[in-house]
Amino acid sequence: MLTDLIPRYLSNREAETGMLRTAIDAGDWELSEMIGHKMKGSGGGYGFDRITDLGEVIERGSQQRNTVSVAQALDDLIDYLDRVEPVFVEED
Repeated sequence: MLTDLIPRYLSNREAETGMLRTAIDAGDWELSEMIGHKMKGSGGGYGFDRITDLGEVIERGSQQRNTVSVAQALDDLIDYLDRVEPVFVEED
């Protein structure tokens, strides 16, 4: 059931914020692009379109080696993950 997967999904995205910070600091554009690509592809499937949008910015910024863009998207992702609270609605 998706409700069982969402907490782990969000926890994994939180773990990736540390990996992204390290990648930015080290100039590891391949890693930051990979993480952004994964977020871009998965966020909407879990109902988190904002994660998809930020993943796209991270992926594109990494391809362009744009530290400012990637760092801002990372800060926005951290803020989003700090505030997001999934609400599960039971359907009849």
